[in-house]
Amino acid sequence: MSIDPKAVYGVFLDNDQGHLDRMKETYKNLLMIKIPDSGHAPQVPFEGTGGFAKFVASELAAGNLYCAGLQLLGRDGDSYDKLSGIQEEHIEKLYNFLELLMTSHPRDPMHVLLDWDRTLTVVEGYLGVRGMCKELPPIVEEYKAQGILPTDTDLGVITEEKQSKMYEDQLRYLFGGAGRLAMIRDMLDSLSEHGIYVWILTNNTGCISDDFQSMVMHLDEGKGRIQRIICASFIRDSEGKRGNKTHAFTSELLEARKVVAPSSASSSNSASSSSSPASSYGASSSGGFRTGGFRTGGSRTGGSKKTRRRHGPGRSHTRGRYHLRKSKKKVTTIRR
Repeated sequence: MSIDPKAVYGVFLDNDQGHLDRMKETYKNLLMIKIPDSGHAPQVPFEGTGGFAKFVASELAAGNLYCAGLQLLGRDGDSYDKLSGIQEEHIEKLYNFLELLMTSHPRDPMHVLLDWDRTLTVVEGYLGVRGMCKELPPIVEEYKAQGILPTDTDLGVITEEKQSKMYEDQLRYLFGGAGRLAMIRDMLDSLSEHGIYVWILTNNTGCISDDFQSMVMHLDEGKGRIQRIICASFIRDSEGKRGNKTHAFTSELLEARKVVAPSSASSSNSASSSSSPASSYGASSSGGFRTGGFRTGGSRTGGSKKTRRRHGPGRSHTRGRYHLRKSKKKVTTIRR
């Protein structure tokens, strides 16, 4: 089984131009969107008068448990990049690209590949919530004994509900606030509604951890909008090197088609067969790791007619082509 690169359509968003260039060399019909960055992830302090410090202060005031945990664990700053992260103009460009592709190739699967660090997020890296929950109780008790924290604080009491909130607060922090997080989820809703495969393609070495899987599941909100997580940093290419996103994507495509191949013949004539991502690709197994059982979104081709959403890619029956309606929702940013 092999992949015909010319038959792969979609859009790849990344802040690393090198990854985009290498992907384009192989996949001519994948369109590239470069997400801006500062060239490196500067360490920005939590204290001060800058935009990031004000953002962290506002999150702490709003009861962000993840920010409070970072502070209690002695973190005094983070790798925040004010220039990074998908913004409204990139989503508009994504929709425009998809409109062109879906109009030209209405029956072909579409992929949207999303880098994680400083593409989906505006902070490089992350501190795992589960690890934080293990470290916090003894630290909180010590601070209570020293009079640094009030004796009646419950920060050290980790419940299932509190851990779930901490994941949501983590996403608010990494994505630059509730407004931008809502914008990204809105984008995922639009892509999912039209049966577009959304795969995270990252070199973050923590992507194989349960913490990362849980973080993405909370981003997905259990809606099946994100089907796969590809951990490129754990996949070796033909030269034995890790981190080649083009090779990792190809490997995942091959693995996905192997999963569905045995059942494709028997289900092809079935009246109940679907053209949704669920029927086209199985669960992710890149590097031997699964995505934690994400469900998949709706289909762009076949099935019953769907009511179009307020925004996102939709079919124009008068023009016979896909058109895009963007959200008018204002997004709060943390830029200086």
